[in-house]
Amino acid sequence: MKLVALALASLLAAAQPTFAQATVGKPSPLHSLLTRSSAEFPGKSGIWVKHLTTGETAGVRDTEMFNSASVIKIPVMVLAFQMADRGELKLDERITIQKGDIRGGSGIFRYHDEGLQPTFRDVLLQMIITSDNTATDLAIAKVGGVARVNAWLKQAGYGDGQKLTQTTGELFAKYNALKPADDRNAKTNSDRSYWLGEISPRGIGLMLEAIEKKTIASAASCEAMLRMLRAQQAGQRRLNHYLSVPVSHKTAIFRQCSPMTSASSTRARGPSSSRTSATRLPAITARRKIASAALRNNSWSSSINDSFFLFLFWFGIAGDSSAGPGASPMARREV
Repeated sequence: MKLVALALASLLAAAQPTFAQATVGKPSPLHSLLTRSSAEFPGKSGIWVKHLTTGETAGVRDTEMFNSASVIKIPVMVLAFQMADRGELKLDERITIQKGDIRGGSGIFRYHDEGLQPTFRDVLLQMIITSDNTATDLAIAKVGGVARVNAWLKQAGYGDGQKLTQTTGELFAKYNALKPADDRNAKTNSDRSYWLGEISPRGIGLMLEAIEKKTIASAASCEAMLRMLRAQQAGQRRLNHYLSVPVSHKTAIFRQCSPMTSASSTRARGPSSSRTSATRLPAITARRKIASAALRNNSWSSSINDSFFLFLFWFGIAGDSSAGPGASPMARREV
């Protein structure tokens, strides 16, 4: 089993929607379309979509809490920029990365020599565009720790839809402490103490909307955050490659025992190309349908001046679990 998460905000030329508002007790055409498309996805999906100009929304499991994986790094970035706006920290401050700061999983800082001194802005950048776990824990510490992030989320009105459970170092330590017979997939899928964080599609979507509207921080800070999100180092099977417009997004992946991979993986690992393709093809097809559902001519067609916001969250992509509960705890983990 592999958990994959994707958050994105995209600006596109979208016209006034041509579908009618849903009547009481009757879902809108867009909602129905998303529901049908998500049912074809080989896993559990949560979706929230909003047209920023008209305010119209649709969703599937949009208030349900999911294992966030690295998508929970978005509020850490937002809090950091808010603190910079208030003069509580400096983005150009140099951070010295010591041996004890290095984290496994995704990112590039772990490959550098000890003593590297990036600016804190660069730490935030790597936390977003390469999902760097070393950068993530440095950023969490800089903004005041896990408790501080959660207190801010609650104070800012996002507490019902977002929670940072722990640092990546704490999370990896828990997995490393598991015994060979322990079912790591079960921990990843249903034990919230083994989650980096938890979010709902609507909860994180509202935050991305606030970044796009430049209401959650200064205009300059929001533009800087959007620039980071647009610089996402995503693979060719990520959603931004299915759209012809700029996409600002944050990806996440948490690999566990399964040797199979999905369409979202930028670092595909599998026992053979024939086995992985069997999983990838339906995932690619279903995801493309969901991504395009809100953009079809009978929903939101193209024009010039309107903004469109889309949030998608993919969870629990099915894969071969023959590796069993005794598989290496760190072999296929990224956060």
